[in-house]
Amino acid sequence: MSSTKPNVIFVLGGPGAGKGTQCTRIAETYSYVHLSAGDLLRE
Repeated sequence: MSSTKPNVIFVLGGPGAGKGTQCTRIAETYSYVHLSAGDLLRE
């Protein structure tokens, strides 16, 4: 049984710092899933 740990990246910064932009780029480049806490809370 293989026990691989997922890669988790937290990006922190103030409003307008570009967190969403950088997360989108990281997700596209490395085929990661981008979860936005703010977007999830608004649902």
